Amino acid sequence: MSKLMNLTGNIVDIFDLQKEDISAEVIILGACRINRFLGQTKYAYPVAAHLIGGYRYLEYIKASKTLMKQWLIHEAFESYSGVDLPSPLKAELPLYKEAEKRALKVIAETFGVEPVESDEVKALDIAIMVSEALMLMPNNDYWWQFANEKGIEPIGGYAVVEQSLCSDEKRLKDTLTSIWNKVFSETKEDKEEICSSCHGDGEYEVSAGTHSFFTKCKCQTN
Repeated sequence: MSKLMNLTGNIVDIFDLQKEDISAEVIILGACRINRFLGQTKYAYPVAAHLIGGYRYLEYIKASKTLMKQWLIHEAFESYSGVDLPSPLKAELPLYKEAEKRALKVIAETFGVEPVESDEVKALDIAIMVSEALMLMPNNDYWWQFANEKGIEPIGGYAVVEQSLCSDEKRLKDTLTSIWNKVFSETKEDKEEICSSCHGDGEYEVSAGTHSFFTKCKCQTN
């Protein structure tokens, strides 16, 4: 068991997180204080900046609320483990990877995110990481080669958060909190996104005399 205390005063087992352990406050604070790239950047670049940069891009392309929710929680386990492990290191720590996978499922259930993750968010994560690295780290040739090998096109500097915001913890926290509340609050428009025929199930029941059958909803062909 790996029991650690967080800001709420709760002592949680990060290898066995429960829904009652999950708090947006803990996730946001951790994201503001944990740096990416092991802190080896031109200026301190916290996980919160990564989330804000990705949200800016998703908002620009008018992505769905589901993608935005998946994006905001995809690094949430780090706020409980206390570290943003680079992928090469994480690959050597199977117990950590398994704990992260379990925790992400619990976090998603807590905040009503379904499905937990998507290929789009995974690709965006890599694209933004490369964009960040190109601006914040040395050896651009290495990162361009990495991007080419992955078949990823960097998004550009507008997805990289400015130093003035990164270095102002209160403003950074307020910005991420505002985004979080906006994305996770259900509005009338959100409810209207759910098809009135199939209620989001993708198919609906049709009656024909004494028989009934399920047919694919028109919303699935849009």
